[in-house]
Amino acid sequence: MFSPPKDYDFKTQSIFLKEFYDYKEQFILRPPYQRHANIWPQQKRQSFLDSICRGYYIPAIVLRKVRMSEDKTKFEVIDGQQRITTIQMFYDGELELPQSLKSMTRGELLIGRRYSALEWEQRQWFDRLSLEADVINNIEDRTASEHLKKASDIFWRLQLGEPLTFMERQHARVYSGARNFVAKYADDATFDYDKYNFEMKNTDRHSFFGKIISMKNDRMQHLLLLARLLLLEANNGPTELNLKAVDNLFDKYAVSEVTDCSFENRKEAKSCLRVLNKFSALFEKDLLAKGESSIRELKDEYFIVSLYLLLRHLDEHYVFGESQYSLLRDFVSQFYQRYKKDDPDDKEMSYFRDHRRQAKDDIEARDLIVRAVFFSQHPNLLLKDSKRSFDEAQRIAIYRRDKGLCKMCLDQGKPEKEAFVPWSQYNADHIVAHIKGGLTLEKNAQVLCSYHNKQKGGK
Repeated sequence: MFSPPKDYDFKTQSIFLKEFYDYKEQFILRPPYQRHANIWPQQKRQSFLDSICRGYYIPAIVLRKVRMSEDKTKFEVIDGQQRITTIQMFYDGELELPQSLKSMTRGELLIGRRYSALEWEQRQWFDRLSLEADVINNIEDRTASEHLKKASDIFWRLQLGEPLTFMERQHARVYSGARNFVAKYADDATFDYDKYNFEMKNTDRHSFFGKIISMKNDRMQHLLLLARLLLLEANNGPTELNLKAVDNLFDKYAVSEVTDCSFENRKEAKSCLRVLNKFSALFEKDLLAKGESSIRELKDEYFIVSLYLLLRHLDEHYVFGESQYSLLRDFVSQFYQRYKKDDPDDKEMSYFRDHRRQAKDDIEARDLIVRAVFFSQHPNLLLKDSKRSFDEAQRIAIYRRDKGLCKMCLDQGKPEKEAFVPWSQYNADHIVAHIKGGLTLEKNAQVLCSYHNKQKGGK
């Protein structure tokens, strides 16, 4: 007989309602792969209590047995969080029985009463009511990535009808090192694996997310932003930041234990944290950051991404320390005011606003505009490399003038499509070499691809 092996097994058992209250410590209502509770409104809680009292069918809750120690287990609530919470609230005196019970036989004895106000016979009757629970076994290890992966897979299959965002689905992937890095530094809540408890406050959250930016995080937008910043670092500049790219990032770095933090040692993770640290230092003394607010200009994701790329570039190539911070703070304020004016005659800002998507071409277009405006105001920043080179404003002007086309590729007869050089791979080359007396002027410059730049440099 055809009978493939199962990943796990489950047994159905009945649990008295009062057990959910008397032994509430036994039930883990917020597993690590769940973040926000889908809070039931009062009407839905009342309807649930009505169904319990009438003995109507209620779908089984789904629990996973989790081993805390050699001789101790708890129940992780995969599905049924709000039903259990409603029962606990009723026993705690926070809910009264609904008026709808009036149509039930002898229901008039129950309506509007809290648990403590019931007669002892009524309390006894209520205590003997139960819920069915499907208890999943054989995936009990609370730190094993493979076990949590199966539990989160069950969770998502049960949530197919819920309006969940892309990032809420990604948050369940606790078996990804990249996901765990993003959750650690960008989420406002966390999960303590040692205590195996959900914590409303995340002490590891980076101040960039907790204090600096003012964009919302009600649907995990901060986590998505950090994932996109990691992609910028992994690709050393503008790249595709669509949801598929984020999904691939989380897929790429699987871990065998959910407490594995080794992703933090990766180059892109360290670089990202370094830029975020600089971002926080840049704005921590701002008037808004000193209070309970945040930097109001840093509200739109595409604007934040563009400023991140600018700061990343300044940090990498220029002497840009505390004495230069005021330059960038003033620039952010001025640029924000300018692009928010929506002046149709300001073609540069119109172009910036028209390229809000997170596709590589749009990000590069915004990056060029931000750099051009910044370096037109501050052309004399000191390069870390003392070698004579074109300044940033010149490099942008050269690239635009030559339409990003490699001169030597064109000379070889290649079509423009093949001669095009992405900004991240572009070299501003002296036509007459500097060592031969060539001046560092736009008229003595050309666009070269990396290959031809190396060839010419070798000669």
